[in-house]
Amino acid sequence: MKVLHRIILIMGMILLTAQLAWSAPLAGHVILTKGNVTATAEDGSNRALKRRSEIFNGDVIRTGPAGSVQIRFIDKALMTIKANSEMNMEAYLLAQEGNAEQKEQVLMSLVKGGFRTITGTIGKGDKSAYKVNTPAASIGIRGTNYEVQQEADGGFVMGVYSGGIQVENEAGTIDLGEGADFNFTRVKPKSPPKGLLAPPPSLGENSATEQSDEEENSEEGADDNNDEGNDDGESDSDSAENDGGDDDGGDDNNSGIFAGTDNNTGDVENEVTNAIDSKLSETIEETKDEFVDAGGADQLILDALVEAGILQIGQSLTDLDADLLALVEAWLADPTTIDALLAAIQDAFNQIANSTFDFSDPYAGITASTTSPFDTTVISGQEYGLAETGKLAVLAIPVNSSSNYVGESPNIQTLEAQLTSPDIINDANFVSYDYASNGSATINLRYTLINLTTGERNEYDIDILFDAAMATKDDVFGQISGALTENDVYRLNGVEQSGNGAPGHVTFSYNTSTGNLDFIPTTDANNFMVEMEIHVDANTASGQALLGQLGNGSSLDDFWYADAGLDMVIGNGSIDADGRPILVLKDTDTYTDENNNQVTDNRIEVVTKIPADTTTSSLLSFANCVSNNLTCDIQVDNVAAASNIRWGAWLTEPGKGIQIVEFHENDSTIETDSEEQVLAFWLAAERADINQLTGTANFSTDSDCLKFGQCIGFSDDGIVQSLSANFDVNFNTGAITNGNLTLQTSDNPSIGVLGTTPGDVASTWSVNFSGSMVNDGTMQPEFQTQTLSGTVTDSAGTHGSIIGNIGGIFVKPGDTFAGGYNLGTADGSNKHAAGVFTMDKQ
Repeated sequence: MKVLHRIILIMGMILLTAQLAWSAPLAGHVILTKGNVTATAEDGSNRALKRRSEIFNGDVIRTGPAGSVQIRFIDKALMTIKANSEMNMEAYLLAQEGNAEQKEQVLMSLVKGGFRTITGTIGKGDKSAYKVNTPAASIGIRGTNYEVQQEADGGFVMGVYSGGIQVENEAGTIDLGEGADFNFTRVKPKSPPKGLLAPPPSLGENSATEQSDEEENSEEGADDNNDEGNDDGESDSDSAENDGGDDDGGDDNNSGIFAGTDNNTGDVENEVTNAIDSKLSETIEETKDEFVDAGGADQLILDALVEAGILQIGQSLTDLDADLLALVEAWLADPTTIDALLAAIQDAFNQIANSTFDFSDPYAGITASTTSPFDTTVISGQEYGLAETGKLAVLAIPVNSSSNYVGESPNIQTLEAQLTSPDIINDANFVSYDYASNGSATINLRYTLINLTTGERNEYDIDILFDAAMATKDDVFGQISGALTENDVYRLNGVEQSGNGAPGHVTFSYNTSTGNLDFIPTTDANNFMVEMEIHVDANTASGQALLGQLGNGSSLDDFWYADAGLDMVIGNGSIDADGRPILVLKDTDTYTDENNNQVTDNRIEVVTKIPADTTTSSLLSFANCVSNNLTCDIQVDNVAAASNIRWGAWLTEPGKGIQIVEFHENDSTIETDSEEQVLAFWLAAERADINQLTGTANFSTDSDCLKFGQCIGFSDDGIVQSLSANFDVNFNTGAITNGNLTLQTSDNPSIGVLGTTPGDVASTWSVNFSGSMVNDGTMQPEFQTQTLSGTVTDSAGTHGSIIGNIGGIFVKPGDTFAGGYNLGTADGSNKHAAGVFTMDKQ
């Protein structure tokens, strides 16, 4: 990604490209992008969008969770497509002189998300020439500045700030804006649009999906967004700022990204300050109003400097170094001095672009977050603020292990998931309950199988109903066993099945020696159970009674979970004050509650580790730790490949486990959990800028994993002592191809103060893989794949059916890949290998 060399010429360039765009199929050009933005052409090819990228008829534009794109169309219309959106540019055509068959037309379809736009010349005369479809209604115009946003329930809200629109579906029609009764509406599929007297709070954000890391959720910001509904239609919180100009909206002299196209000094200043870098936001942050007057040239340059990364949110122009501040003040007083200012901004940005993350000073330039839902004892404001920037990624690989790690090396195997109840059940603590009289309760059993022939993952969902009296524990056992063997009504991948018999993948037993309940997989050679979980709805008295009958009633744990230990997660990262990693994950669940209502639960997880008594950084020190009957974490701060990578492994023991704190946005509750018998590899790395990753490349490595600075790995039969890997990547499409990972393990390497030497090879893994950097339609500087094949050979022979994960992060500036693997065999040989590594661009 480059900062514009001669940004003062940007207006001339935009005008020139607009003139050249009069020939179809060109629809427009990108002014700015932020985050991950891609376009899929009619032929199915994908490309990343950047400043000055061309938009064509038929393109499908997708933005990521922190992405947005600003487009100038061929008729001078301007549009910001918001985060987590998908827009289909079905037709954007100007009438051609001498060609009566080609008439002007705008036809776009918003699949999800939201946008804001000022329309251009198309539709100014012939109103029927302009149409935008959404899943809830279609939109026609009368020359306008308007906004559309999807809400969490799938409906849409729309608002008009000047001009007017008509919103129509099969159930009804409503006019908004000039001459109409309402400026705002809410509309759902198959329901008539409803007029709103006040702007809905969801305008100005994308509430249909997870919020981006950059979004501000302060009460002040929400209040300011609501001010968009003032009478003159002026919006300070959106880049589509409008000063109430002509109804057609095409040539208004607006500030922000919708600066007018007239070649005068004010417009040039607005365009320049909003095009300094492709990271510029389509919004002006209201939280900065305390420093400068919103909407003025000083606000615009402040916004530009923040979005370019030269200043942080919450800082003011006075936080600039003296020389740059003097140039800004000179430009504010005399716009003809812009060349000197742009040169200085270019230099400042180049320093940022070329610098790498400094783990010794992780919070440099970071403002403490004011939006964290967690107590500072969980994650501090600065730690959360760093995670919110998204600059640091953390990859984590949790692996089940039978070791207690006190005086032991990790002992990992690939075993099918099976559940054991967290509490014991016996006659002495059993309490009878009549579900027929007091209301029914349900055990919900869910599990996931991998078909080893096709690679497909199938999710099963079985309800075990309790609607009769359960006088003894044997009554409970009989109800569970009967449902698992006889219940022919269940859900497969969300679709109800019936009449084909019970799935028969799980058996139930009571362990008389321990008093626990066991749910055990009974899968055949073609399937492997990777996870299993049980839910009990404890929101009713009957649910509470059932939990008590499933255990001693002291913990009333309503969620049991087990997996095969083959997971991998990549999320935003941070670093604590002692240099240890913090993983921050965001996810969304949709479920049906007890009242049969569809509920969307946005969750944020913070994952940390209570440190072991000793932290090691080499194989020798780790071996000494084991021989001294200690449990030690591994952390390597000096990874050989790059200074902006560090990695290690967490080895747990009672009281020194992995801590998981989860915030549920729907009800603002906090849940905590811990894992105290698990091995977790991790790596923290600075993400490359997706806009700088272009073309094709090959990444490869040959690494000595006896040197923890090159790679780290453990296996079922010892330590991973060597690793080689390679893959090809097309950064334009995101395709990862021709991947191969080869591992050699050993249980007897020579470890000494003078160095380490490889031991006898215990197993050789050769795993082929392919994948994509595109996740949910968004190009990201990382990938994770379960598309694996290959073999592992040991003294018992050659084993196949390899399952698991390979993935990682492209590290700034883009010439290094930091990755991990979590691999197992599903053929009964129980082979397993996991670890982290780096690769270099060739």
